Amino acid sequence: IPAAPGDGSAGDGKSLPPRPVYHEPSPHLWEGTPLVEPHGGKKTVLVTGAAGFIGSHVSLALLERGDSVVVVDELNDYYDVEVKRGNLALLREKAQEMSERNGGSPDDLLSIYVGDVNNATLMTGVFERHRPGWVCHLAA
Repeated sequence: IPAAPGDGSAGDGKSLPPRPVYHEPSPHLWEGTPLVEPHGGKKTVLVTGAAGFIGSHVSLALLERGDSVVVVDELNDYYDVEVKRGNLALLREKAQEMSERNGGSPDDLLSIYVGDVNNATLMTGVFERHRPGWVCHLAA
């Protein structure tokens, strides 16, 4: 009878060590690791892949809470590019709405770069210009 996945058998008649079972957190793994203090106030967040489904929703939430969002997305054709362009249009609308609500310019809230995250020249320029303190990497 072939071994079922995860039953402790290698499938070739040899036995593997049992998999550990965790019943509670393992704080000892984090000993000596400094905690990141809670943060408040406006942040500049780089979101890669922000034209996609998840990235656009993350970016909308960031804009809604008052953060600045820097988008880098290559708009590849993995799925309909027009859908991705529509997602970017929604981000522009949200930036406009937030700037009208809170004052300022939508350009201070949202910057969009169409390009590949593997392009070192592009990414260096983005980091030098915007100095994001946070990165949400969702590009595939």
